[in-house]
Formats: sequence, C-alpha cells, structure tokens
Amino acid sequence: MSICALSIQGEEMKLDMRSALRGGVVAASAAVLIATNAVSAGAQPGVRNIRYGDSGNGVHCVQMALNLWGRAHDGWTGRISEDAPFGEETRGALLNFQRQNNLSADAVVGPRTGNILYYNYLKPAGYAWCYYQVPTA
Repeated sequence: MSICALSIQGEEMKLDMRSALRGGVVAASAAVLIATNAVSAGAQPGVRNIRYGDSGNGVHCVQMALNLWGRAHDGWTGRISEDAPFGEETRGALLNFQRQNNLSADAVVGPRTGNILYYNYLKPAGYAWCYYQVPTA
C-alpha cells in the first residue's frame, strides 16, 4: 500500500493512496456543486427588465409579488389588478415598493428589484415558475 504525506500547518499527516484519491474525488464533486449553484443563482439569460407598457407573464408575476408585499406590510392597503398589463396602477405600486425597500425608484423591475420580489414573496408563496419571468441576479 502506498503512503502519501501531507503537511498541514507544520503538522505531518499520513494517508494511504486510496484515502487521498477519495479526498480528491470529494473535492472535485464539491467544486462541481459549487459551480452549479453559482450558475443557477445568477441572472437568467433572456429575462429582460420589466417596465411600464409591458404585458405578459413577467408583469403578472410582478403584480402578484406587489400584492403579496402589500398584504405583508401594515399601512399599505392597496391591491392592484393581476391582469398582466403594466399600467399606472402597477407603476404606482412598484414605485412605492422600491422606495420602501431603499431601491432606485424608477418603476423598472431589474435584477435588484426582481431579487426582492422573487426571493422574498413569489418563491415562498409557491410561485417558483416566476423565476423564469422576473429578472434576478
């Protein structure tokens, strides 16, 4: 049986070759898992910012998230229509949300606004499918 010697902070530790190889496989597996999670946590390619005048599933997700946020915070009694066009009602609610969350109040759902809407409200409420509709970083 082969023996490998490793020096860890001045102390010598001996391992047989099989243990060293097994450790290498574990380290490589961990690196792959970390890389995979880093990719999935990043911004989704092809998901664009959502803004006034847009319509579709992304806008619907934003409207649902704003209503979830509104119900979770005292003092905000408004409810916006979840009808998918991004109009004045959605714009006003989004500006309010951005101000309350110390975000740039520009009425655009980009990755910073999308992160809070998705991870704090949509995903916990069971709307994981919105991940592919709302920009996140």
